[in-house]
Amino acid sequence: MSQISFDTGYYSKPNKVAVEKIFDVVILPKKGKRNAVEKQIESEADFKAGRRKHSAIESNINSLEHHGLDRCPDRSLAHFKRYVALGVLSYNLTLLGGLL
Repeated sequence: MSQISFDTGYYSKPNKVAVEKIFDVVILPKKGKRNAVEKQIESEADFKAGRRKHSAIESNINSLEHHGLDRCPDRSLAHFKRYVALGVLSYNLTLLGGLL
């Protein structure tokens, strides 16, 4: 089962239709008032479980930003990949240091 989760700010009908073609479960909450069909979709067990997991994703993104991945100054794909790898390495070293 493939799943993807978004914040409420990314909702639009074309976005939802495009992503539903690729993933089995799409966690794309709508901002504002919902109709009956949207309420039913957002009350399903898979949707609720994915929504609860989304806060952990946001926490991991925030942690990576604090370890240097907030802004990439590099311009090529090879340099971007190196930049991301070093940011993840920094995060992992911090976790290992905490365990020691």
